[in-house]
Amino acid sequence: TTGKRSSAASLATIQKSSPSFPSSFYCRNIDGEDMPYCYVESGVTEYCDIARCDDQLEVTEPGYPDCGAGKFACPDSDICVYDEWLCDGNQDCVDGADEESCRDYSAEFSASLQEARLLGHEVEKWLYTPYVTCASRCAQAKTMICKAFNYEPSTETCVLCDGVAGEVGGLVKQEGWEYHERESYTLPPQLCDKTCSDGRCYLNNQTCDGRRDCREGEDEVGCDGRVDFALRLVNGSARHEGRLEVRVLGRWGSVCDDLWDLPDGDVVCRQLGYPLGAREVHGGGRFGSPGLFLMDDVNCGGSETGLQYCDFAGWGEHDCNNEETASVTCARPGDSCLTSAQYRCTNNRCVHHNLLCDGIDDCYDGSDEADQLCQSPVVLRLVGRRIDGRGEVSSVGDRSPNHLPGGEIEGRVEVRFKGVWGTVCDDDFGMEEGHVVCRAVGQGGAAVIYKNNTFGPGSGKIWLDDMRCLGHEESLELCSHRGWGLSNCDHSEDVGVRCSPPGTNVRFPVVSGGSSLSPAPAASPTMDGVLPHQCGTRSVEDRPITLTESPRVVGGYTPRAGAHPWMVGVRVRTSTGSMHWCGGSVLSQDFVLTAAHCLAYGPSTYIIRVGDFDSEETESLEKDFLVDKIMKHPQFDRGPFYNNDIAVMKVKRRNGQGITFSERVQPLCLADNNFEYPAGLNCTVAGWGAVGYDMGFSQTLMSTNLPIISESVCRSDRVFGNTRLSDGMFCAGHLEGGIDTCQGDSGGPLVCYLHGRFSAVGITSWGHGCARPNKPGVYTRLTAYMQWLYTILRPA
Repeated sequence: TTGKRSSAASLATIQKSSPSFPSSFYCRNIDGEDMPYCYVESGVTEYCDIARCDDQLEVTEPGYPDCGAGKFACPDSDICVYDEWLCDGNQDCVDGADEESCRDYSAEFSASLQEARLLGHEVEKWLYTPYVTCASRCAQAKTMICKAFNYEPSTETCVLCDGVAGEVGGLVKQEGWEYHERESYTLPPQLCDKTCSDGRCYLNNQTCDGRRDCREGEDEVGCDGRVDFALRLVNGSARHEGRLEVRVLGRWGSVCDDLWDLPDGDVVCRQLGYPLGAREVHGGGRFGSPGLFLMDDVNCGGSETGLQYCDFAGWGEHDCNNEETASVTCARPGDSCLTSAQYRCTNNRCVHHNLLCDGIDDCYDGSDEADQLCQSPVVLRLVGRRIDGRGEVSSVGDRSPNHLPGGEIEGRVEVRFKGVWGTVCDDDFGMEEGHVVCRAVGQGGAAVIYKNNTFGPGSGKIWLDDMRCLGHEESLELCSHRGWGLSNCDHSEDVGVRCSPPGTNVRFPVVSGGSSLSPAPAASPTMDGVLPHQCGTRSVEDRPITLTESPRVVGGYTPRAGAHPWMVGVRVRTSTGSMHWCGGSVLSQDFVLTAAHCLAYGPSTYIIRVGDFDSEETESLEKDFLVDKIMKHPQFDRGPFYNNDIAVMKVKRRNGQGITFSERVQPLCLADNNFEYPAGLNCTVAGWGAVGYDMGFSQTLMSTNLPIISESVCRSDRVFGNTRLSDGMFCAGHLEGGIDTCQGDSGGPLVCYLHGRFSAVGITSWGHGCARPNKPGVYTRLTAYMQWLYTILRPA
């Protein structure tokens, strides 16, 4: 066989090479016998102890291993490396053969532009990559057309881009970075008469054509005299409303209603002398339909000083018919808000409740983003009164409760959230929720729950729906609910409550071990000096980015960036970068907690990403770390499925520095040893996992609230039975399904708010499908592994 020799051949070679070995002593098989023989002494023959050829052992010669397609065989070793690792600047073969005879692709790129970075077109990110290797990655990219790359020499970070500055813009000044452009994709001089501030090229005839070719609009600056722009409202009942017409180059024409919305109307109204902006905008030819269109696809940010400075398709460019004209009604001092879902700003402008506290000055006076509004506490009150047993009510404007004999009070439940009063829907509202309301208004507890609009319809927003309280919470906001402003109710379903007087001994569920009403136990001594004392804090509140967001972890919502600063994305390295794999949580500067089943490979396979929110965008506060060491529980997966599903990853420090804490990165506390996992306690999960069974991972972090389920229910036959769970597991979720963790969320923490700080009580482990009825998520019970964690985490 090629490249191999038999033991017999080896023996013959030795015999022939030995001068003292008589030639007559060779083994022979002259007669074709099965057993060869030889002469030994005095003519005596003996059989040779040599196996038949087809039974002989084979010995591998030094050479090349059989690595298969897509891999490179390191010579004189059994090491195979992926083709993508050839000439990547890192020696993978022992003798460095994978880095020999490598082409220098850096000559294909123009000289670097210092202190610059191309944003908006970054596709692949490579860590610890030398400059020459980065150029090679770009030139040989297979999953994209790489036209340029950004490079940070101090960290050897390489980011491949699918565009060049002259073509797409996006070039910004950024300290410590270099921008390198592939010369074959650089725009020729004949296509680049002028350059925008972000590097994009444009021609002379593109100046003052109405199209914003530069991101900052430099190509349309100083055009007023040339364009002769003006605007007016026509066909309205008064001067402040009507169809919008604009004058361009001496001709009047209309604006198409494509993309026409409130920020566009705000710009028009302020330009016409109405400082409060637009009251409402209209499309569909409400005030008549002329034949000439001069603007289309108008897209204003709302702060522009004139409509001509907004983005649009270009003068006279449109695809509209006569019924698509845009119109506007401008706001005037003293106008009432159009609906109860609007908030009146300090300057009397009206904006929708959804625009409050979203980081954008929609009022134009800052009142919708003021701290006294956005950080105001949630307040409850009871209003209205029943006049007789038939449910007749007094005026809706009555804002005081009805005082009854014996000290009881009653009324419709109203909640003030972000400074705006609204109501609570009666769906699933019971005695436990009533107890929370009554104590919040200074009473003893709930005596009666009134549904179906007993105290008259409220007005404004229906803030809460599908309430689930235990009864011991200090406010409704601490209970589980559908989400602020998310409701399928109308005001005919406003709930009311009768409250017992203060001092009344009202029976309601008392939860031990996690209730804010019980005294906090002493901190567990086992973790003193092992984990940071300051942990479980955040500066961003966990609320949906938009109040009307559709629920999608599964059935969750998109929180604000930084609301879960302990979350870690455990990613796997691939030939094209890295991809999301599992979740985890920051314990300290050096350690990350996750699930053991997430870590089937060696440390070099994984990347730890902290400070992340959007997994597909490079964010300023996110940072990636390599893994120095993986420590899985030694009894993982012994016994029940995924038993002892817990692991710790040690980060590989960068320049001697581990995970740095910031607004977006904070360590998570661990629950005390005596935490008892009380049934019904609402806790939080988060992750970038699938948003549904057989669906892809979420691009942005998702979160939701899940109650702990009692052990007896979790072990019941209708759920998981008594044999599937070990003492190191527990359940959390809703038995009716609809909300759950899913694939890709594994390893993330289940976090409860205990004694004034956020603490991990479990690790997302396994389940049957995602969000299925009677199949809640199963989590690793952290308190069962405190001693093992102490052994792993304690300083050497």
